[in-house]
Amino acid sequence: MDAVKLGTFISEQRKSLGMTQQELAVKINVTDKAVSRWERGKGLPDINIIEPLAQALCVSISELMKSEKISSEYTKEDASFAIKDIIDISVQKKQEMKTVFTIILMVSVLLNGVFLVDNMGFMEMLLVVVPFSCWVMSILTFVYAFYRKIKGKTATLAFISAGILHIIPVAFIIVLILVFWRII
Repeated sequence: MDAVKLGTFISEQRKSLGMTQQELAVKINVTDKAVSRWERGKGLPDINIIEPLAQALCVSISELMKSEKISSEYTKEDASFAIKDIIDISVQKKQEMKTVFTIILMVSVLLNGVFLVDNMGFMEMLLVVVPFSCWVMSILTFVYAFYRKIKGKTATLAFISAGILHIIPVAFIIVLILVFWRII
């Protein structure tokens, strides 16, 4: 679905009905900023908003999905086009949520790491944080590798990376023990 084309269609329909962005937003229970974003082609309405949006603009769901007025005759092609666009919107929203989740996860891990380093001495950090972080990353990489395998994608590199991440802390601790043993 073309976000710019849909935005232009929403804007034209809203204006032809003499509605402001605020009035449309109130009718479909969203913010006027969301309507503005759609009309500028900077985003797409959530799948749950499609039907109320079509009703508020006095158009059919097919017309909304095609971003153009269509004849009163509905064809199988119109229905399949609408379903395809609904699926595309759903996939896009899911990807946006994955991105947001990833950013939140990365920021929280970074903040936790900063607080841990701030509260620990250098040796505690070397002996606790580094091995623990490697093992956590190893487990997450194994999970990711299994996910890729289930989806039918190649996972060899992910399995190798997970194995290496799992071995690094063990090797690191052995090296530290050998170094301290020679010093003592």
